[in-house]
Amino acid sequence: MVRLVALIYFIFIGQCTFALAKLTPAEQDWVNNQIHYANQLLEQEKYPNAEKVLRQLYPIVSSSKTATSNNRVLGSTAFLMGRLAYHQQQFERAVEYLAVARKHLQGAEQAKADTLLGSIYMAQGQLSKALPLLPQPSHFDGWLQRAEILASLKLFEQAALAMEQAFRFNPKPAEATQEFALSLYWQLPDKSKAIRLLKQITARSLEPKYWNYLLQLYQQQGEPKKVLATLELAYRKGLWHDHAGLVRLVDTYHYQGQPYIGAKYLETWLDTGKLPDKSEYWLKLAKLWLAAKEDDAAIAAYTRLAQLTGDSQWHVQVASISMVHQRWDKAQASLERALDKAQSKGPIYLMLGEVAFESGQLDQARRWFNQAVQQPESQSSAKEWLAFLSENESSP
Repeated sequence: MVRLVALIYFIFIGQCTFALAKLTPAEQDWVNNQIHYANQLLEQEKYPNAEKVLRQLYPIVSSSKTATSNNRVLGSTAFLMGRLAYHQQQFERAVEYLAVARKHLQGAEQAKADTLLGSIYMAQGQLSKALPLLPQPSHFDGWLQRAEILASLKLFEQAALAMEQAFRFNPKPAEATQEFALSLYWQLPDKSKAIRLLKQITARSLEPKYWNYLLQLYQQQGEPKKVLATLELAYRKGLWHDHAGLVRLVDTYHYQGQPYIGAKYLETWLDTGKLPDKSEYWLKLAKLWLAAKEDDAAIAAYTRLAQLTGDSQWHVQVASISMVHQRWDKAQASLERALDKAQSKGPIYLMLGEVAFESGQLDQARRWFNQAVQQPESQSSAKEWLAFLSENESSP
């Protein structure tokens, strides 16, 4: 803040010269000389000497006669008094004098008073008062500082416009500036500026947080295709090749209605060892193949899952898929493997009975249903099956 105040001051204040009117020639000469001399003393930083001159001059030019007949004389002298008070860090007095100066000056001279008053308000942290008085910036730092002021006042739309001007001077600023711009754009209802900036950043950076920001915005905007495209691009550039990143890409394919592509990626990574041979990944692969209606591939994944875990439920899953396709031998083999390891055998006896019935082995079916009827969890269904078989046998 101090740096900005100093910058504005030395750029815009400069040396002051003033023209006088409506005074007697002798008065004009004396006042003009005094103003010029006071200005020189201020430029030379001889503040005590400047104060002596101005304290003698100001009562004269602020008298009713002089002030009425020559506003610029009063405005010019008040401006110098304001400069002096500013350098003496007597900001309240400076504000009072500059208010008089702004009232009586015009054009470029008034702009100088505005600039100094705005600088004082900034030094005091009164940004809302400072901003309207400061000149329009002509360089990157100026626009950036204006954007920061506007953002601090929660004037985000105006701050974003100032930030756009700053980027014209420096399209690739430091990371801290990019972070500020992102935080600013994030506040806008329209996220297009944030997305555009993030696309520029991710074009030259593999910093995960920027890619995550971009994905988050696309998700908020309801643009699943862009989410997927961004993930694919990140993967091709070498980002997120850890296990979590690979799974994230696969899941995104699934959620976006492309389970086949996700399954192919996952299968390749399991085959090549990019992902470890763990049950959680094989289960995900099996579900992806089912979603893609690739039942043979799903059976292979469930079979591997059963090998890894020794859990009978995966053999049962293989049998269920096989039964849908009327592959009775495959279903029976899978169920018999499940039966060896299952704690609850009743449902498996039932499925074995159904497989035997569908394949025309009625005696074998009856034996399986008799086994099932002895298990509490399958007793009711088994009785129905046995009754059905008996009824069919008794029919002519």
